[in-house]
Amino acid sequence: MNKNILFTVLSVAMLPAFVACDDVDEYEAPKPYVIDWSAAADSSTMALVNYFWDDSKGYFHTTSEKTDDLGWNYWPQAHSMDVIIDAYLRTKDTKYSAMFDKWFEGIKLQNDGGWTGGYTNDFYDDEAWIALTMTRLYKVTDDAKYLGVAKTLYEDIMGGWNEQYGGGGIAWRKSQPWSKNACINGPASLLSFKLYEATGDKTYAENGVKIHEWVRENLLNPATGEVVDGLNGQTGELTGWNFTYNQGTVMAAALEAYHYTGNELYLKDARRAANFTISSSKFLDSSINTIMRENGGKPGNDDGGLFRAVFFRYFCDVVESGDFDESWHKKFLACMNSSSEYLWRHGVADKRWVLFSGDWQNGVEPNGTGHLNPQVSACTVMEMRARLETASK
Repeated sequence: MNKNILFTVLSVAMLPAFVACDDVDEYEAPKPYVIDWSAAADSSTMALVNYFWDDSKGYFHTTSEKTDDLGWNYWPQAHSMDVIIDAYLRTKDTKYSAMFDKWFEGIKLQNDGGWTGGYTNDFYDDEAWIALTMTRLYKVTDDAKYLGVAKTLYEDIMGGWNEQYGGGGIAWRKSQPWSKNACINGPASLLSFKLYEATGDKTYAENGVKIHEWVRENLLNPATGEVVDGLNGQTGELTGWNFTYNQGTVMAAALEAYHYTGNELYLKDARRAANFTISSSKFLDSSINTIMRENGGKPGNDDGGLFRAVFFRYFCDVVESGDFDESWHKKFLACMNSSSEYLWRHGVADKRWVLFSGDWQNGVEPNGTGHLNPQVSACTVMEMRARLETASK
């Protein structure tokens, strides 16, 4: 495959392997190079653009060959654009902001082809991810069209709240009103607070608190921070799966609820959800014990490859928040640093290539096929680490 990629060569400072001293050879192990995190983020995000972005159609393809052999998948478009927003905020480079309007139109056209519903579809969680990104675009550009879509999607999402199944909560999808999953209720609560910040309308924030209260009563274990995947409102049974993206949005919504209400219980929810994610064997790679393995288990483009993008985005907010005791801050920052360090040093097979797989110990080999979801997860980690690095200077 003949493709060019913009990359940055990271400098490597190495000491001589052998030093002569009084006729005795003393070996000094080479020191790893110091990572320039802005350069790493540049290389990673430009690989996302060069290999996945379709500038004429305004959306991201699912493979680096720019084919969509797995069909149209709406929700990764939001997280892909979030990386572009990150890069723009970091660099102020207009090559990134030039993508905003193209994406705005492009994903609508693609979604219309599958659902004939503009930006809406059967999955409330898809709508929530898109609305969160639209709200970010509004914050960055002050363009009312983005906020308008976010508010329209929000009204549709809140229509999924029902008391019939599970005593409240928002359904995962319109065709399954009993499916009360964390993957919609966490993002919906978070979206409520983001719209409150954007508009000043307290109705949004009150809804955010209401949704989080339902989550902590039904899906969150407040004592441990564990978030279960969902509740079947027909049977009352919990689906016991655990996913990093659910941990991330419930954590983030809890922190926002604390900021709005001042209720210390919500701050504890956020802290415990964060700590459970970075400490539990449900998420840690047992062979390394410092990074989170891909939920979903496949190296390709299944949904699990995108889950870590969500967690690390909002985990970065937790690290930066200043709401936690110094010991917690140090622990959270250490996890962010060790995860990004490992990913960059081991998860890129060739720094001229910069395509990531779902396996953070092995990147995509040159001329191999990259997949959008793990690429976006890795790019998110790189952008968040670069953000933290910039903030510390």
